Amino acid sequence: MTFEELEKTRQIYYEKRKKIWTRVGVVVGVIAIFVAISTIVSAKNRLDTMEEISLGTTSSAGLFSVFMSIMMGVVPFVLFAFVVGIIVATLSTRKESSAYTRAYKAYFVSKTLSRYFQNLTYKHDAGLSRETLRSTGMVDTGDRYGSNDFVSGKYKNVNFAQADLHIEEEHTDSDGDTTYATLFYGRWMIFEFPKKFSFRLAISGKSTGSVLALRRRNDDKIHKFKRIKVESPEFNKMFKLYSEDGFETFYLLDPALIEDIQELGEKNNGKIVMLFVDNKLHIGFNNHNDAFEPPSPKKPLDEATETAKVEKDIKVVTDFVNKLNLSSKVFEK
Repeated sequence: MTFEELEKTRQIYYEKRKKIWTRVGVVVGVIAIFVAISTIVSAKNRLDTMEEISLGTTSSAGLFSVFMSIMMGVVPFVLFAFVVGIIVATLSTRKESSAYTRAYKAYFVSKTLSRYFQNLTYKHDAGLSRETLRSTGMVDTGDRYGSNDFVSGKYKNVNFAQADLHIEEEHTDSDGDTTYATLFYGRWMIFEFPKKFSFRLAISGKSTGSVLALRRRNDDKIHKFKRIKVESPEFNKMFKLYSEDGFETFYLLDPALIEDIQELGEKNNGKIVMLFVDNKLHIGFNNHNDAFEPPSPKKPLDEATETAKVEKDIKVVTDFVNKLNLSSKVFEK
């Protein structure tokens, strides 16, 4: 994939989208004018009838009623037509949109990832399995679960895997209307070490927007989790800490690591959950952001800008390795 090929793919997508939107706009506009004229004619007939009844005088309440009838006739249709237009335009350009996304990720994302990580595997249309997340007990996997942009590799001798997550919970009201609430929307990272932890330690940021599920599951080991606190009041204010073994926990959570986790929490508004289990560290970053996504096709791509954007998304992974010093002897056998 060359930059010229990527640009050609972007232009094809943009031109077709523009053409579809133009057609949809004309159709919606013509129908909206027809509905508006019909509504005005109907309102005028009502107004004439009111004038006859009131001997040629029309009250302000009557005029307001006529105005509202026009608005209620036109506005809902325009909104409905706009939504239909979005759906039509999206479906009509799905093939071109997918081609643009694949080309962008092949050129910018894969190319940039390969400069940072060894043993790289990148699959833009694959993700972490639902069972992988469910087994941690750290987040509710909801009613709708989506994951993409799977990356695995090695950084500073630390093996890792990561992907974007979007988890939603379904809600149905008394009228039967269904809506979806976001439980988690962001990044999930799994770091693997030579050392196997003899206990489980869970750290839940109080601003994650998700509920720590560890203590609610029917698992004898999970029920051994106890809420503990460290000496740092600032850390205790930002995070909830659960562990199976207080002595081992404080061996791992030395003052330096506590300070590093706190700094990461402050940098990311506390929207972090962490779990040390077996020989892995799971980190959920609930930042409501989808990584490695292409920009709108309206403007030509700028190589420097897009490369910097991808590097910023990559930095989320490298920051945790660097800041928490995950390549240190603490995490070795």
